[in-house]
Amino acid sequence: MTNEDRGKVDDSLWLLVISLIFIVGIPALIWHFNHTWICYWGLYFSWGQLVLIDWPFLPWAGKFRADVALMASRSDQVEFFELIWVMTKASIVCGWLPVLISVLTIRSTLRHRSEKVRRNITADTLPRIMSVHCPAIIPVLHYGNLLNDNVEGQESREHPAEFVKKHNLIRQNVLDEEKTKKYYAKHWGQK
Repeated sequence: MTNEDRGKVDDSLWLLVISLIFIVGIPALIWHFNHTWICYWGLYFSWGQLVLIDWPFLPWAGKFRADVALMASRSDQVEFFELIWVMTKASIVCGWLPVLISVLTIRSTLRHRSEKVRRNITADTLPRIMSVHCPAIIPVLHYGNLLNDNVEGQESREHPAEFVKKHNLIRQNVLDEEKTKKYYAKHWGQK
């Protein structure tokens, strides 16, 4: 151990203790002070879940639902693991419903009409697709190889830096605004 390491304190144990307090201690305190309320509402929602399977041909479901209601009536005496066990049994019995709803939702989403549109977009099919959705593009489509050719009068435009150099609109590396305004007014007219 060097002299530099002797004065340092390892805080990882404190971090572990603080983590345990947050992970175990705070939930234990919440359980201790709200035990009856947590048990009652947890059992109430389990009882409500069991409504889905309370049919005359499933007598065990009615009995289980009555047991859950009895436990909810004495919720101050229910222990933590007993509550967890009853809620787990109720969710196992009725847990298939959210899974079924999720599967049906995914299935209907995948079968939706908009999901079936699978266009093969290539350089050959793009002009036809564009002309259907934007008829104003049709004249441009007759120029031939579209972006691969520079048709006379339809050449690629100049870069702004090339434009100002070509028309001498820069003075001392700064754009001359007056000269630029006069140029635009002369070629394109006044506002």
